[in-house]
Amino acid sequence: MRYITSRQFNNLDFHDSPISKIDIEKECIRLYLEFAKILPEHVDNPHSVAKYIDNCVLTFHGVTKSIASIYNDETKAFQEHQCPTAPIDEEILEAISSVDGKGRVYYTLKGFHSTGWTKWHITSCEFELTWSSYSQV
Repeated sequence: MRYITSRQFNNLDFHDSPISKIDIEKECIRLYLEFAKILPEHVDNPHSVAKYIDNCVLTFHGVTKSIASIYNDETKAFQEHQCPTAPIDEEILEAISSVDGKGRVYYTLKGFHSTGWTKWHITSCEFELTWSSYSQV
């Protein structure tokens, strides 16, 4: 069975979610994750506790902006990422979203690339998360 949600991004927990693959197409970014967590407050969680959700695909639709930066230990500042098509290739540590007054949705993913600490800012119309199963936290 395949599950899907496009609601309550901030009630999903991507901390320590390993990324196995990233696909970037015109106006669409797909991240293939080994797992994530759906929190008990999420409207699409039928359980009363947080659950791991396995074999996830996090898709951003209607992408209008994608900017990645990587932390430079020498300058102690973020700089343009040298791998913009795969700015996070290990795991996500934090994922947050916000909406401006015009309805644009901003997503910030923070995590690790094999070359260092990364921030990835994505502006898109919506997100969609699909997964194959629930498991214990």
